[in-house]
Amino acid sequence: MAKFYRRIKDTREDSDKKQEDVARYLYVDKRQYRRWENGESTIPTEVIAKIADYFQVSIDYLVGRVNGKKKIYSSKSAAKKKIIQERKHNNENNHGTNNNR
Repeated sequence: MAKFYRRIKDTREDSDKKQEDVARYLYVDKRQYRRWENGESTIPTEVIAKIADYFQVSIDYLVGRVNGKKKIYSSKSAAKKKIIQERKHNNENNHGTNNNR
């Protein structure tokens, strides 16, 4: 479990963020965030997910199941990307047809 807390701290430091920056994002007091990061208090599951989203890493990376810091994107971002691709595809198809009647 120590690796988990170390990963969170290292990820924050690698991102040049302060504890108070992350605490503000999570809507918690910076002392609470410090306790989580130092392993003095258990981090709720939903907060782990938010931390992963904030740093754009997987939860698997944070908990030490994988070593790569592969960037992830939120499902909202993926959904937006898909919609944009579909619209682009539809526009290309509509403009590529011969509309001479």
